[in-house]
Amino acid sequence: MVMDTVQVRLTRGLVKEANALVAEGRYANRSEVVRDALRQFLWTREIAKLRGIAKLSRGKTSVGLVRELRRKMSPKTPLKVLNRE
Repeated sequence: MVMDTVQVRLTRGLVKEANALVAEGRYANRSEVVRDALRQFLWTREIAKLRGIAKLSRGKTSVGLVRELRRKMSPKTPLKVLNRE
């Protein structure tokens, strides 16, 4: 996967928390912490959107809604791969 480099300024408190997560072994480095935090934010935002869609999409199961969300968030990744995660 090709990645761009982005400079991000964080407060000392956030850097301290990121360092602690790395020290605990939950992440390999601070970049992973930031990437995961952004992924979680985007996932939460999409879930909120789907809650609004769910009211309008009667007849669809929650599984169907989650598949729709996964397709939107990872259009280049085959659904079979996403379902294994």
